[in-house]
Amino acid sequence: MRRFQKFHLLTKAFRLAFEALPVLMTIYSILWLMFTALIYACEPRDNVRSMGVAMWLCMVSMTTIGYGDLTPVTEGGKAIVAVFVILTSLYLAIPLGILGACFSRVWDDRDRILLVECMRSRLKQSGFSAFDIPDLFDTFDMNKDTALHYMEFHKMVHVLQLGLTQQ
Repeated sequence: MRRFQKFHLLTKAFRLAFEALPVLMTIYSILWLMFTALIYACEPRDNVRSMGVAMWLCMVSMTTIGYGDLTPVTEGGKAIVAVFVILTSLYLAIPLGILGACFSRVWDDRDRILLVECMRSRLKQSGFSAFDIPDLFDTFDMNKDTALHYMEFHKMVHVLQLGLTQQ
């Protein structure tokens, strides 16, 4: 992974986007179950024999796979499936938008993220742990303003021989 630094950006974007996933999946499941019940109530039993079959019809409809092994036969069932397909197609755009926004945010902040990943790796190679970082920063914070400015950071990198370049 060291050679594919930009891969870290992609994984960070996915981690951010997955924070919203539980809520989206809950709403998606509620839609699925609600429309399953509507289809089961609307379709004759010789077409949709059980709730499981209605769930199957909803699943292949909401994912727009549409195997064709089962289709609604009543006008009400067709209308319900049509509304369901449109609704879930629009709903599927939300996670893609969230992922795009997360990737955009990560890409805008890519230099800082890659620097943090590189510093984390170099400090670990030098034998430092996460618990040592506050003490390190405090040692190199010359004006004691609890912030490590560029020159202080540069000095820390040089003194600790972390091997980072100006770039």
